[in-house]
Amino acid sequence: MDFLGGLVSQFSQPPKESSMGDRLRCVTCNSVLPPCKRHDDFHKQYMHGMDVYVYNRGQYFREVGDHDAYKCEGCFYKPIREEEEREKEEQRRREEERREEDRRKEEERRREEERKREADQKRWEAELRPADPSLKPTERVLRVRVELINRIGDATLKSLLDGLQKPSSEGPAILNPRERDMVLKTHPLTQDQVTCLVDMLRNKGERPCLAFIMLLQQLEYDLCTELGL
Repeated sequence: MDFLGGLVSQFSQPPKESSMGDRLRCVTCNSVLPPCKRHDDFHKQYMHGMDVYVYNRGQYFREVGDHDAYKCEGCFYKPIREEEEREKEEQRRREEERREEDRRKEEERRREEERKREADQKRWEAELRPADPSLKPTERVLRVRVELINRIGDATLKSLLDGLQKPSSEGPAILNPRERDMVLKTHPLTQDQVTCLVDMLRNKGERPCLAFIMLLQQLEYDLCTELGL
């Protein structure tokens, strides 16, 4: 018999599962399976990483090459569902670990910000506490030097330079035209100009620093009150 004749003969006979009776059982739970009466009622399919025969539209299954090892729908899908559930549980565990790590990082970031705020507040309070009457003018200026550099604007700076060039009842002018030009022309940025002026006055001594403080009090009263000058 040629190949084609054998194939026709094979499909002219009903499947063997049609006549197995009580011998057609699930190898796992031993339940009796319904007969598969026609070749149209089973087919080969690739499922979950293996080739299987599917009978009666999914009532039971048999892996290709594993003869007579039939499994009912429940027993066939049970390990697959268990594996899927394990994968889902592992995914949930990883997601929970990721969320926990994110929470930990956020808490650490919040704590770091809180520590920074506390440190800034302490530094701010230290810089802004009322001036000690025993401090010399040079020491008072040094105490708030950074704040002066950061907060004195261009207009106030020019007014300070103008005022410090004028003589007073206390003595001659604090700055001469050459020193004024040094402050304005040597440094292009206002902060650098203020830095130059403050350091120049500190090097000049107590009277120049006192004159600076008194003039700044007239120009920027709120700032001086805040800084404790």
